[in-house]
Amino acid sequence: MMTISATATQPVFGYLADRRDPRRIVVVSLIWGGVLMGLTGFSGYAVLAGLMVLAALGSAAFHPSAASLASVVESQNRGRAMSILR
Repeated sequence: MMTISATATQPVFGYLADRRDPRRIVVVSLIWGGVLMGLTGFSGYAVLAGLMVLAALGSAAFHPSAASLASVVESQNRGRAMSILR
């Protein structure tokens, strides 16, 4: 469920990263995913699946935004920036 939700929503977050400020999306997605993954240790089994799906949305939001920021960091060698920063 976690993989499917992250994979299905990543193109949507990629579109948003192209239209909005990717720096803000990176920060919010890291906090979102970290908090929800941290809450999984305190949850019961019934809530665990929901928390994992919601945490996967943070991962899906992070990757396209971070990829766009990697090309900004080093505009001369974008391939090297992607390989080091990812």
